[in-house]
Amino acid sequence: MKKAAPLPKFLPIRINIVWQWRLDKNLENLHVNPFDNVDHLINNLSVAYEMRGDPVLDWRVEQLRFKIIGPLAGFDADAP
Repeated sequence: MKKAAPLPKFLPIRINIVWQWRLDKNLENLHVNPFDNVDHLINNLSVAYEMRGDPVLDWRVEQLRFKIIGPLAGFDADAP
């Protein structure tokens, strides 16, 4: 069994996305991969919002401000 198990660095991660002042837009238990970048995260967010019937029409990526809660909690999207 140990030989068949994937390495921990390749296992999926579950995170929560918290938007300041927009609690109705928060997402919980979002699946990301350890090697995903910001583009992957934005795509995952787009899919999640579409699935809940609240599609995002324009991300304005340069203005995004959110916090990640979970194993990646040290990441700050506000950081330069």
